[in-house]
Amino acid sequence: MRKQLKLTYNLIFYSIFFIIITASIGSQLLNRPIIFSVIQSNSMYPLFERGDMAFVSGVAKNDTISIGDIYIFRSKEGDLRDKGWIFHRVIEGDDSTGYITKGDNNDYTDQSYGGNIPIEREWIVSKAITIGNTPLVLPKIGYITLWLGEWIKKLQTNPMTLPILVIIITFLIAVSELIKKPKKKKKKEKLGSEYLYIFGGLTISVLLAGTMLSTTQIYKLPYEISKKSEGVIMGSDVGIIKLGEPKTIALKEIHHPGAFPLTVTFTSKDPQIKINPRVIRMKKGDRVLPELTVQSSVEGQFASTVHIGYFLPLLPKSLIYQLASINYWFALAIVSLLPGIPIMMYPLFDKKVRRNWAKQIRRSTRRMKKRLPMM
Repeated sequence: MRKQLKLTYNLIFYSIFFIIITASIGSQLLNRPIIFSVIQSNSMYPLFERGDMAFVSGVAKNDTISIGDIYIFRSKEGDLRDKGWIFHRVIEGDDSTGYITKGDNNDYTDQSYGGNIPIEREWIVSKAITIGNTPLVLPKIGYITLWLGEWIKKLQTNPMTLPILVIIITFLIAVSELIKKPKKKKKKEKLGSEYLYIFGGLTISVLLAGTMLSTTQIYKLPYEISKKSEGVIMGSDVGIIKLGEPKTIALKEIHHPGAFPLTVTFTSKDPQIKINPRVIRMKKGDRVLPELTVQSSVEGQFASTVHIGYFLPLLPKSLIYQLASINYWFALAIVSLLPGIPIMMYPLFDKKVRRNWAKQIRRSTRRMKKRLPMM
């Protein structure tokens, strides 16, 4: 009975852990909350409190927005623009005029102050999952994510974080090597501190990836190219431009206050979009105002994405730009792994470790063959 209870508890724990990791990574990749959203204020009290984890489902473009339901959205206008994802109730409106939203615990609607306009349909990305009229919530579980996020932000803004982490990992590895005692030969040799090298290298790479990812900017750029006229599109800095007449706009100024130099790349898969500069090396205190030009060579409606990626200068800036041009996430993975790979690979220079790993692989292969009769 105890074993069954322990197995059940472990299964529940690892399932929740897997869901949290999947949702966190997926939210970063898709640039919107998935599976769950952590409540960051008490504006929806008593339904939600700060630190609650509310489960959500995605809202497709053709889904109907129901008045009275609770949605996640991100405004691009007014005071709400700087508040990130907001989890409020839609109280009136439609797709053409926009939606009026309000927190249950707030006295006024979101559109009553700060120059906030009605929420456009494309700004709404997710909806609260409910059972009857009750949202599906895990109370206070989200505080783990809030505390972890605040802790990571503090680490990321401290220029000594990475050097200190490298020193700690190096110290642990050195201590583990010094306190090793000679062991008598056994039939089965177990792996030892080589796992510490792998863990240490992965830790450094994950921290680097998180640091660079947290500063990345992703612009969604809808625009239209027409033969006849020019005009404005809500939520678009480019709008409607005339075929054959390029349009240039200034993006947000970039300021680098950090201690370490950075390589900043500006990339888009849209062949009609050109960005100046394409890549730049920035030192502490440097500022740059990038410009984006739409060449307007093909008629139609477009929804492009521009990545502004911040990378540690571990490779030549031209090479980092080439990698980011292929795929931003690919470039992020390559640059993040560079410092960790030498540490992870170090045990392979030890003949004993290589021999032990080879034995472990052979044993695992034999066991697999025994369990699979067809092999």
